[in-house]
This record gives sequence, C-alpha cells and structure tokens, in this order.
Amino acid sequence: MSRPSFNSRSSGFTLIEVLIASSIFSIISIAAFAGFRVIERSKNAQEYTQNQLTELERTFLILGQDLTQMVPRAISDELGGERRPIELSNYNGTALEFSRLGWINPAPETLPARSEIQRVAYTANDGKLQRVSWYQLDRMVEGGEITRTLLKDVDALRWRFLDGEREWQETWPPSTADPSAPFPMPVAVQAIVEHKTLGDLSRLYVVTD
Repeated sequence: MSRPSFNSRSSGFTLIEVLIASSIFSIISIAAFAGFRVIERSKNAQEYTQNQLTELERTFLILGQDLTQMVPRAISDELGGERRPIELSNYNGTALEFSRLGWINPAPETLPARSEIQRVAYTANDGKLQRVSWYQLDRMVEGGEITRTLLKDVDALRWRFLDGEREWQETWPPSTADPSAPFPMPVAVQAIVEHKTLGDLSRLYVVTD
C-alpha cells in the first residue's frame, strides 16, 4: 500500500505569505484610518460652520430687534453729561450706542418700575461681537452694564446709515446736520460683520418711525 502524500502548502501559510498578508492589512488599515480622519474633519468643519451660521442669524435677529426700534432719546451719563440718542465711538467706528423702545417690564406688579426705553451698545472686541445694555436709562453711577457675547471670530463690525435724502452716511448724525434742529434719525441702518471664516456679511434694518 502506498503512503499518502502530503502537500507542504496544506499545512499552513509560509512566512512570506504571512508577511505579505500583514503588509496588505496594514495598508488597508492605514487607508481606512486616513479616510475616517478625513470624514471626521469634514464633519467637524460642517458642524462648526453650521454653528457659526446659527449664531450669526441669532445675532442679526437681536440686532434687528434693537435697531428697528431706535428712538431719539438722549441720556445722562455717569458724570452728568448728555449722550446723544445715537453715538459712534472708537476711531474705527465699531461701537454703536443708542436708545431703543420696546423694553417691556415682564412683571410690573413685582419688579421695580423702569423705563420702557433701553440703552444698548454693540461693539467688536478681541474677536467677539458683544451687546452691552444698561438697566437704568440715565446712568447715575459707573458700571451696572450687562455684556453678552453674541458671536465669535469677528474681525470687525461696521455701520452705515441711510439719511432722509436717501444717501449713505458713515457717521451719525451726518456732518451736514443742523445742530440747532431736533436730533435726526436715520431711515435705515446697515450692520456689516467681518467674520474670519464666513467673510463679510451684512443686514439692512429699517428704523421704525
């Protein structure tokens, strides 16, 4: 009786085959990991952009609630001086301070009486677009303001004002305004936000008469 013959390849993989298989597995793993990282970065970038767009729309909504209700109400500051109804400060024109109507007391029966006109300001500092508000319309003492950050990664905040002649002004009141006449109100205000990733974005708000 003849002995059965055994094929040496049936007993397992050779060392070369194992090395080749390991190399192929490593290449596939590296490619899969790289693809996963690309997908993850893309997802994170999309989420970041979506969050920025959501914050931007909320910022423009709050801006609109304030700007459309501008009123020609001057105030007294902490030193007793008069502040105009609308004031631009800083040389780059980023800070806009004004009086606005519509600040309703939610619980007049329990909360102290206050004016329904509120003093607010918008400014861009250290990459943040911030809204500043004061509880008292006429400031008796220094401080007492509430600062809220609305948007981050902001390079600058700029403004334009549409006057009664339908001409755009970079400052307000216009330099041609009669100082002896009542304080003029703009017809509309344009807010321009320079964002690091979203670019320049603007909204135009019509001031309610």
